[in-house]
Formats: sequence, C-alpha cells, structure tokens
Amino acid sequence: MTMEVRELRGNDAKRQRIEAWKLMRTLTPFSVEDIATGTEMAEAAARRLIRAMLDSGHVRVVAQRRIGEAGSYNLFELVTGQRMPSVIDARYYWQMQAWTAMRIHRRFTASSILRSMEAGLTTERTMRRWLKALERYDYVRQDGPTVPGRENEYQIVIDQAEAPIVRAAPVRRRREVSDD
Repeated sequence: MTMEVRELRGNDAKRQRIEAWKLMRTLTPFSVEDIATGTEMAEAAARRLIRAMLDSGHVRVVAQRRIGEAGSYNLFELVTGQRMPSVIDARYYWQMQAWTAMRIHRRFTASSILRSMEAGLTTERTMRRWLKALERYDYVRQDGPTVPGRENEYQIVIDQAEAPIVRAAPVRRRREVSDD
C-alpha cells in the first residue's frame, strides 16, 4: 500500500512530517491533537498521517478516551523497533541531521558526520556522494588537497538553517571496451 498525505506538499510538508515523527518518538502516548499542535500541522493532515501509519503498522492504538457523551479520541504509540515510515521521507531526515552536524562541526569529514548522527540512517558511501553534490552546488568546499589514504575534510560555504535539497552525485560506471 502506498502511503501518502495528499494535503501536504513541498519541503514544508516534509519538515512537518519529520517534526511529527520526532514528536511521536518523545510522546507516549500521543493523540492526533498533540501532533497537530506540536507541529503546527492541520488537524485533518495529522489525522491522515497517523491513519497511514496505523494502516502500515508503525503506530497502534493504546487507549480510547471519552469526551462527554458525543465523542471520543484515540491515544497512539509507536510500535517499537520500527524505522521511520516512508510517509515521513527518511532521505530528507538524514540530510537534516547531517546538515545540523556539519553546522556544529564547521570542519568535518564524511565519517565524523556519520558518527554524529543516529546509527543506520545512511551509509558512508551515500554520505560522500551527498557531500560531493553539496560541493558541486557550492554549499561546502573541500578543505585542502585530496591526499591518497586520507579522508577529505570539508567546510560549509553557504550556511543556512535548513538542509539544502540536492541529489547525490550519480555513480559513474566504467564501460568495458572490447578490442574486437
């Protein structure tokens, strides 16, 4: 089943979903209203996000509370051991964490940024490709020459609060040339 939240679009929507994920991880239990107020997300959008996560098994209902005679609401919790659902957009989440670590360190290598992030969010190869893409778009620059056997150090050139959205550099494959 494809999970999506139709009302939310663009980078602001991704940031709201990531904030909702972070809030869900800290609150136990939580309600739709807790997520909506904590992330400034529309309540209908928060309800659809939680419904999609409930359908995919990332969230479960732990209690139902009554409000007067007419209504009730559910309390939810994250299912332990689950990774970030695709509706949250895990790719952008690790880039946000990496960018924050880069802003803190000022001078960094791919492995030093990986050590600063949550374990398992991305690989060192992906991190290096993303750093090359950031370098291509002048967000970071290599600090010093490339030395064989040593990891490249980088420095931020364009410092901004939000992580830049750039695609990682494509992997170039070698073509085999035959002498037929």
